[in-house]
Amino acid sequence: MSRWRSITVAAACGVALGGGAWFARHARAEGGGAVNGPRLFESVRRLIADRYVDPIPDSALYRRAVDGLLDELGDPNTSYLPPARFRQLAERATGSYAGIGARVDTRDGWPTVIAPIPGTPADSAGLRTADRVVEIEGASTRGWSTEEAVRAIRGAAGSIVTIAIERPGVPGRQAFKLQRRDIRVRAVGRATVVAPGVGYLDLNEFSDSAAAELGAAVDSLRRAGARAMVLDLRGNPGGLLEQGVAVSQLFLREGERIVTLKGRAPEMSRDIVAEATGPYGIVPVVVLVNEGSASAAEIVAGALQDLDRALVVGVPTFGKGSAQSVFPFGDGALKLTTARWYTPLGRSISRTVARRDARAAAAAPDTAAPDTAAPRVPYRTPLGRTIFGGDAIVPDVIVRDTVQLEAARRLDAALGGRVPAFRDALAAAALALRPQAASPAAPVTDAWRRTLRASMAARGADVPDEAWRAAQPVVDRLLGLEVTRFAFGPDAVFERQSRDDAVLQRAIALASGVELPAQLFARARTLAAAR
Repeated sequence: MSRWRSITVAAACGVALGGGAWFARHARAEGGGAVNGPRLFESVRRLIADRYVDPIPDSALYRRAVDGLLDELGDPNTSYLPPARFRQLAERATGSYAGIGARVDTRDGWPTVIAPIPGTPADSAGLRTADRVVEIEGASTRGWSTEEAVRAIRGAAGSIVTIAIERPGVPGRQAFKLQRRDIRVRAVGRATVVAPGVGYLDLNEFSDSAAAELGAAVDSLRRAGARAMVLDLRGNPGGLLEQGVAVSQLFLREGERIVTLKGRAPEMSRDIVAEATGPYGIVPVVVLVNEGSASAAEIVAGALQDLDRALVVGVPTFGKGSAQSVFPFGDGALKLTTARWYTPLGRSISRTVARRDARAAAAAPDTAAPDTAAPRVPYRTPLGRTIFGGDAIVPDVIVRDTVQLEAARRLDAALGGRVPAFRDALAAAALALRPQAASPAAPVTDAWRRTLRASMAARGADVPDEAWRAAQPVVDRLLGLEVTRFAFGPDAVFERQSRDDAVLQRAIALASGVELPAQLFARARTLAAAR
C-alpha cells in the first residue's frame, strides 16, 4: 500500500513540476529574462483562465485580482466600491435620497416602520411607529431583509410606490399610495435644552450640510437660554473632511490650526487652519465620544481638545487617523487612503487593525482609564492641560456605564446567534405592553419582564434563569425604551434614555452654570478631585 501511495504522490508532484516548468517557459517567452510584474500577473491570469479546474470568466478574474491587490495593502479603509455601495456613499455625503422618508427595520420577519421622518410623505400619509409593511407594489414582504425593503421603497423622485401595512390593534390591512420625493436626512438629529443653561446637539454624521445645520441649531439653543453646549459625537462615523473642518471652525479663532494632512501627493500635504473666527469662540463645549466616533468626528474632538475649546468626555474613539479620496470608475469607485492626519498639537490617532483587536480583547468593562495597547504620549495644551496621543482621541474625563456594559455582554453571550429573535421578541412585548404605559417614565415591572420572557420563549430566544438575572439591568433598559417608543414616540424615548445615560449626565453636571471654557476645565478639575 505504501508503495502505491508513493507512486501516486510522485505522479502528482510530476504534474505540478511539469506545470511549473511550462509556466516558466511560457513567462520567459513573453519577453525573455526574469519574470517582471506585469508579465507575471498576465501569465498567472492566463494559466487560471485556461487550466483552472473550474471555468472563471475574465471579468471575474480581474475583479478578484483588484480585490486581492487592495486586500494586500492591509488597509481596512481602502476598497473598491461596486455601484450599490458607491451610491450609498454618495447618499451619506449629501444626506439625500429619493423615497418616502421612513426609517425601517426588520421585526418578526417583516419590514417594520421604526419612525417616519417629520415632514416627509410617510409622515404626511399617517404612517406610524410599529406599522408592519406587508406588501410593496403587490409583492409580499414576508422574509425580506431591511435592505431589500429599502431598495423597493426608494425610487425616482415624483414616482409612486404602493404599500400595504398592518397596524397593531387595527383589523385588516391599509393601503397607501405615496409619491416619492427627495428626502434630506438631517445631520443634526436632535437639538434641545437638557438642563437649565445647557443645550444638547446630536450630530449624526458629517454630510455636506453638517456645519450649517449645527450653526443654526446652536443659535436656536442660545435663544432658548443655553449658555453651554453638549456636542454628542458618539456613534458618529465621520464623513466629509471639509465638514469636519467647517464644524471645528465654528468654535475656533482665525489662524488656529485645525488639522494637518500628510500624504505622498503634493496636494494631500498641508495645514488646514481656521479662515475666520467662529461665532461660538467663547461658548463652553463638552464633546461626547465613544468607540464609534471616527474620522471627521475625531478631527473635531481632537482640534477642540488640543486648543482648549472643549472638554472631551466618554471613552476612547475608534482611531481612524487617515483620509480617503474617491476615484470613480464607471458606476463604481475606488476609495483609497491618500493621507494621514494629525491634530493641532501633532498627535496621530491612527490605530492599526492589530492594535484595535488587541485593545478590544484586553479592555475590561470597569477600566477606569483607557487600555494602553499603543504608547500614550503626553502633550500640553495652551492652557497647560495634559492630554495624550496614541491610537485614539482619549477623553479628558473617562465615563463608561460598567453595569450596563457587563449586563449587555452577558445577555449577548447567553443569546448567541439568537439576537435577531430577541429583538423581535422585544418589539412584540413592547407592543403588547403599550396600553399599560401610563407615562414615558413608567417603571419596568415584574409583569413586564414576564411578558418579554414569554415572547422570547415563543421565538426560541429564552435564556437560563441565571443569565436572565445577570442581564436584568440591560433588559429593563431596553424594554422600557421600546415600550416608550411605541407608546409616546421618539421625543419621549430621548427623555427616558437621557436619564439613564451616565455619559450625558456627567456632561450636564460639568456644563451646568459655566459660561466660559476656562470655567469648564476648572469644574472638571474640581469634580475629579472630589471623586
